[in-house]
Amino acid sequence: MGNPNYEKYLNDPEELIGEMIDGFVKSHEDRIKQISERAVAKKEAPIEGKVGVVSGGGSGHLPAFMGYIGEGVLDSVAVGDIFSSPSVDHIYEAIKAADGGKGVICCIGNFSGDIMNFEMASEMAEEDGINVKTVIINDDVASAPKEKMEKWIGKFLKEEEAKEISKIKNIKYSEELIEYLVKTLKENDIHNIYLDIKNWDIDESLTESQKISKILSEKYPYINIININKKLEELRLIKDEKEIGLTQKAVDITKEAIENMMKNSSPGMYEYEIEAEYNYILNKKGVKTSFDTIAASGRNAVILHYVNNDNKIQDGDLILCDLGVKYKEYNSDITRTFPVNGKFTKRQKEVYKVVLEANKEVIKNAKPGKTLNQLNDIAKEVLFEGCKKLGLLVSEEELYKYYYHSVSHFLGLDVHDVGNKKINLKKGMLITVEPGLYIEEEGIGIRIEDDILITENNSINLSQNIKKEIKDIENLMEK
Repeated sequence: MGNPNYEKYLNDPEELIGEMIDGFVKSHEDRIKQISERAVAKKEAPIEGKVGVVSGGGSGHLPAFMGYIGEGVLDSVAVGDIFSSPSVDHIYEAIKAADGGKGVICCIGNFSGDIMNFEMASEMAEEDGINVKTVIINDDVASAPKEKMEKWIGKFLKEEEAKEISKIKNIKYSEELIEYLVKTLKENDIHNIYLDIKNWDIDESLTESQKISKILSEKYPYINIININKKLEELRLIKDEKEIGLTQKAVDITKEAIENMMKNSSPGMYEYEIEAEYNYILNKKGVKTSFDTIAASGRNAVILHYVNNDNKIQDGDLILCDLGVKYKEYNSDITRTFPVNGKFTKRQKEVYKVVLEANKEVIKNAKPGKTLNQLNDIAKEVLFEGCKKLGLLVSEEELYKYYYHSVSHFLGLDVHDVGNKKINLKKGMLITVEPGLYIEEEGIGIRIEDDILITENNSINLSQNIKKEIKDIENLMEK
């Protein structure tokens, strides 16, 4: 049964949202699908005397809306369910088509680009005398009023709380961005807008900043869109004392979790059980992993990004554990390789010592003026000489068979943080050092990774207290 009091929603869309929160869960998938199909098909003349609905965002907001309000109550034109990121013209025509004399409700998602287009189209429609109201819905659940939402998903950060935490006086909610931006452009003579519009790959989906940039370029062609990404990267590369302290805290928690993992490892366990010993400490500390944990035993360790972690570990296997902690947005990235039975075999020791030597040599050379590419060259030299002694190869060109990644990356707010491998290291930069050897035919994969802070003339190993010497690991694991 539909709600007959539809007219009140035009003047009070927040009341609509409140009722949606209370009633949406009662809708069934088949009902929503039916309503959606009907709404998409129903694009002809509006019904006289009824409120129109235009849906946008492509996230099923119209089915959610119609599923609760009921069939036959509101005429509807589903724009977002037909077009991805509908244009201003599409929305404007849809609003005109949906208007039956009682006005139109735009029921949209919270993507900034869609909101901007709807705002512009609504202004055009209002100039034609159509009464338009906008309701923003996030993932088919209303984003307002927040008091009702809090009963579903918990407390929202209030404006005053955000000011206290950030020490920033001018605080606005993200859903106000487009309204604020349009208003600012109208009221001021603005010619430059700075956005972070970097993409990693040509095939990658557009970021929200890129979509906003595209819209602004089309609607305000006199405005210069300037990419501020490089400036942000420069700021992020150099860490201050607070950032270093947060990273050190992440490393310290990682140390405790690794030691717990080593102490509680034994043959016959599954890789995910070893991972669980690591996660136990993180859960006690109330922190999360900084990336999907790699717990790769035996031959699995030659796969760089192995994350299945579902293999049963055999007696005599090494297990390579590449893991980290995110602490207040700053990340650790550590790798340790150890024998699950607590004792390295002779061959495992031989290979391990080569990797450990490379780890130490790169750390010794990690200092201002060096580049990550140069550090990788140092690692390759040590690994090549070691592999010759191990009888694995005779020429340096063959090294790629056993070492097929770079030795370092930058570390910070992202695990693989911003920064170019060709730039000179400077004081305050954080990098990883992670040489490895992967001998598939012998079922041996070893990587040793530390987190390194570049100082005035040298470097400091933030993870120096996490055991990596053979004797120290065996002593820790001794039952």
